[in-house]
Amino acid sequence: MKPIVAFAWLIVGLLVGWVAATVPSETPASMGVHLYGSGQYDAADRAWRQAAHATPGNAELYYNLGCAAFRRHRLGEAVLYFQRTLWLNPGHADASHNISYINSLTIDKVPQNPPGVPQIIRDVLVSWLGVNGVSGLMLGAFVAICLAGWYALRVRDLPHRRTACWIFAASLLLGIASAILLWGVVVRDSSVSEGVILARQQDVRSGPSQDNPVLFTVHEGLVVELVARTEGWWQVVLPNGWNGWVPENRLGVVQSSDLPISASPSGTE
Repeated sequence: MKPIVAFAWLIVGLLVGWVAATVPSETPASMGVHLYGSGQYDAADRAWRQAAHATPGNAELYYNLGCAAFRRHRLGEAVLYFQRTLWLNPGHADASHNISYINSLTIDKVPQNPPGVPQIIRDVLVSWLGVNGVSGLMLGAFVAICLAGWYALRVRDLPHRRTACWIFAASLLLGIASAILLWGVVVRDSSVSEGVILARQQDVRSGPSQDNPVLFTVHEGLVVELVARTEGWWQVVLPNGWNGWVPENRLGVVQSSDLPISASPSGTE
């Protein structure tokens, strides 16, 4: 009986090992949630960074990173991640609320211009469909136009022909609307590049060099427009129209998947 018992224990051991191997281990994203919930914000930041490196372009991961950055008193990083969340998901209400709250804490007060009706419609649809969904809608509308046009040409009797014409007109309107929506997404993603000041205090210079004079000083969390880049410097434009040059490692780019080096925010220049 001993060989049989040994064989049975061997089978049991193999089954236990197989079950253990098939049980999925905790992912960095879920690990970050647990660490954040227990107040370990630095560890949560590291876990979510690992997840963001593996799956760039995830709006919820950037939102989580923004929450961790805020808890770690890095307002510039928090604004960067929340702005990136809104870039990927314009309808993210929590990210919008958090940005408004942080703006009330920062030194440089940035007035929020209310969006126009076309922008609101675009952002709602992009939030609902996603960028890939907008492209799919455009493709589906094109197919519908082709099929409706073919059907309208094939129908001979008057009642059905009228119905076919109405279907063709509706599909044509859908195609035009989806084309306008897709154009709006392309314009949004290609026309403006934004950055967020990460340093607690940052001098803005007249040219891309430390030898150029300081024009003015900005502070962490300020959102600026990026207009030119050269040799490690970004030319930035403030909401009031002032412009100058800032070292590229002192700000983060919103329309990017790069993660800033999470250093102490107390550094100044």
